[in-house]
Amino acid sequence: DRIELHADGFDINGSFRLEGPEDKRVVSISASTTPAPLPALKGMLPLKLMPPNAAERVMGIEPAGGSIALTNLLITGMADEFKGGRIFKKPGAVTASAALEGVTFRYKGLKEPFTGISGGILLKDNTLSVAGLSGRYGKENIENIEGKIKDLTGKGLFNIALSGSFDVNEA
Repeated sequence: DRIELHADGFDINGSFRLEGPEDKRVVSISASTTPAPLPALKGMLPLKLMPPNAAERVMGIEPAGGSIALTNLLITGMADEFKGGRIFKKPGAVTASAALEGVTFRYKGLKEPFTGISGGILLKDNTLSVAGLSGRYGKENIENIEGKIKDLTGKGLFNIALSGSFDVNEA
């Protein structure tokens, strides 16, 4: 049940278990990666398993560079909970942490790209937490972003603190 995959520019290590009778089948996934190029990752995301509104948000990201290392991914739940992304709403079923390094991307509807974004993110209990993110938005310097987006698969309620140097005429 150990998995080692060598993908385009990075490695995936982990385990996959499937247990129980068909109507009560439990799936357990554990994984981590070496730093992976951001553009390569978008095509590997399981968009069909995500709730439609979360998949739509992910599709709005246009990756250009940098890397993300998945430091820890744990998913445990009933096999049927993976359909439609229900697993993401189940408390304790999905936990993922990642380290971003020099990430560059555009997001639909925003005028400027984000560049050189580095720091940590954590997905747990349908909440995305960010800590110590820094980088740039266009010409503006972002020194630190910390916060949470709760109900990630729903309305996406957020509480974010940001510090940096900004020119209000350029934002």
